[in-house]
Amino acid sequence: APGVYMEEVSSGSRPIEAVGTSVAAFVGFTEKGPVGTAQRVTNWTHSDKHVRYEISVGIAYHSPTQKVSDLILKVVKDDPHTMKNPAPIVFLEEFGDSALVFRVYLWLVLDTEQSNSVVLSDIRHRIKEALDEAGIVMAFPQRDVHLEAASPITVKVVGDEMDRGEEPRTGSSHGR
Repeated sequence: APGVYMEEVSSGSRPIEAVGTSVAAFVGFTEKGPVGTAQRVTNWTHSDKHVRYEISVGIAYHSPTQKVSDLILKVVKDDPHTMKNPAPIVFLEEFGDSALVFRVYLWLVLDTEQSNSVVLSDIRHRIKEALDEAGIVMAFPQRDVHLEAASPITVKVVGDEMDRGEEPRTGSSHGR
């Protein structure tokens, strides 16, 4: 495909001088550097002030994936700072160890009045609130522990019985 590939980012290039090249990267910044060297300069505002950001969200495996995508996209689209063109897009990106990982890509205009970090934080808060309202659980790291033993292992379940002054129940890994 035509273009320049830098750090796994496809982009178009255009000559700026006889001794250099300017590369407009997909995320919204311009890379400039002399031809034939490894040196480069990243200029976030050279060609325009539009920058692509991404937000990752880990969701519990039992969650309805299309509903999650729709909720995330609605929150991002409803934010007044999010650019309409290019439109934001949500991907179910990965089946992670403990979560379904969604990633939303959105474009913001660099703003000297307010940091885009604040805008992104606000969007993350609203995504969490929307997921909570829909009863969708954000994932947390989980691990299964498998115990092998030659004989049954005694397990004590401590909970409400202790609060009522009762003796805790005991059991074994074999349900005895």
